[in-house]
Amino acid sequence: MKINIKKLILVILIILVVLPNNFSIGSISIYKITCIFSIMVTLYIILNKDLKKVYITNLFFIMNVILSVFILFTFIFMENIQFNDYFEILRFIVMGLITINVMAICKKKEYYIFFLKGLCIATTLMAILGIVQYFNPFNINEKYIYIYAPTQYHSLVGNYKYPRIVSTKPNPTQYGFIAIIAVYIQLMYFKYYKHKWVGIASIALILTSLMMTLSRTTQIAFIVSIIVYCFMKVKSSKGIIKALIALMVEITIIFAILQILPEELTWRLEQSTDLDSVSSWNDRIGKWEEYIEIIDQNLLFGIGPVKNLVSELGYVDSEFFQILIQYGLIGFLIYIITVLSPLCHYKKNRNITIYYLPIVIAILICNIAATTFLSSETSIIIYVMLGILFASKECSEKIEKE
Repeated sequence: MKINIKKLILVILIILVVLPNNFSIGSISIYKITCIFSIMVTLYIILNKDLKKVYITNLFFIMNVILSVFILFTFIFMENIQFNDYFEILRFIVMGLITINVMAICKKKEYYIFFLKGLCIATTLMAILGIVQYFNPFNINEKYIYIYAPTQYHSLVGNYKYPRIVSTKPNPTQYGFIAIIAVYIQLMYFKYYKHKWVGIASIALILTSLMMTLSRTTQIAFIVSIIVYCFMKVKSSKGIIKALIALMVEITIIFAILQILPEELTWRLEQSTDLDSVSSWNDRIGKWEEYIEIIDQNLLFGIGPVKNLVSELGYVDSEFFQILIQYGLIGFLIYIITVLSPLCHYKKNRNITIYYLPIVIAILICNIAATTFLSSETSIIIYVMLGILFASKECSEKIEKE
């Protein structure tokens, strides 16, 4: 039986999206395996003559390359460089190549649908695993959670009152962000479901798991992003008046659902109305205030990758602050342009803006108190999602007819 190499590549990408990056094969981490795999797939695509100029001239990929070059430049200002710091140079290029690879393979409808379906199945299974973690039947969490999510072990074993699920990721916020992207992947695939109730059930499971993370950041990010998505969807087909009516109805429905949900799933979200009383938020604020002096002293170019300064700085807990510390104002500007570049490159394409604008809003909200692009746990699904979007039927790069 002949192996379909392209489908095998897509299956491996799905596995890399699901696996926690603190796993390793031998002494090689999943993140490094992802880097090697991305480069190998790119070489395969080049040899197979599937790499087209339109892919490598995509503004998003170009901005990833520029950002990588700038990161290399910041090494000039670093006093102590660790070996792992060099992977920060590769991060954006390698992840950008994943987007290019998905575009090149999924330009054909067969692979496009196959990949979307595979991601829908994988993310639904992740949601089911998360829900099982919440209820912890037969104390099953004790058997494996400590392996990849040791910081959440206490909340997921025994009879802890407020368990915070992680699915296959090390912490709740990382999984929560993946759940957000998973919802939009489900929406993209929804028209291909033979039985629509399967798609609705999958989305319901993912949203349930998102609430079970108890992650304020990702819950708020999803609520805002889905409001924007629904508004844009209705506006594109029904006009602004009906979109505004739909907006009010949607906000009412969301508010009603939050009132109906058990307090165990919403209490942390409700704390968002009074952040001054939230100790974890105040701890972050105190930490960020200490970083401002470092940012002021290295305003333009930053201090470079901070792997060698974690013991001194702690974990920054904000992608915005981390970018400013590492790469200064110039790096921050390049980063923001990179994140927004798909909206510019495809500004006339309704399909891109309807999906990516809500996603980018979710990303920016999450980046206030978490990381997305800088986290190897979450960045891969962003780049995969963009590859699918750029290859979709409605993009200017049309899916080739079989």
